[in-house]
Amino acid sequence: MKEQPYIYKTDYLHTVRTWVIRAFLFLIFATVLRNLPFETTDYWIRNLLTVVLLILFIVVPRQDMGIDKDRIYFFDASLVPFLSKVKSYKLSDIESIRVAGVHNKTTEILDGIAPGNSGGIFNYLEINFRDDTCESYRLNVYKKDLNKIVQIARERNDSFSHQP
Repeated sequence: MKEQPYIYKTDYLHTVRTWVIRAFLFLIFATVLRNLPFETTDYWIRNLLTVVLLILFIVVPRQDMGIDKDRIYFFDASLVPFLSKVKSYKLSDIESIRVAGVHNKTTEILDGIAPGNSGGIFNYLEINFRDDTCESYRLNVYKKDLNKIVQIARERNDSFSHQP
């Protein structure tokens, strides 16, 4: 199968940052599990829960986005192929597109230290289509990357309304 020639694409699943965060979270949860009081005969439950938790942290999909000359893509990328999903829209069908939110690398770290105090771990993308329908997405994509994709989409489709 030929690789899609994207103009711009995020690839968070294959970054060290994603796996360091996942390993850190796994260690926190595994430590909590290890410190739960279990009877001597019930250690297998703790071990089973730890293995299930490890598998979840490895296979859970990570959100990515991409854009090529004709379409904008939303990916739920996982190491397990059947858990990965792709949704795309034709740029010519889009009337307007806008971004909201403050999620970036710094707020992601701050939210890990003090959850809920950094402004959120999501950005929002609203797409209005020519047929008067609308799609809103809550994305775990950094604002810098999201703005770059929206900028490319606007350049590729001159009929978008000019929004800040």
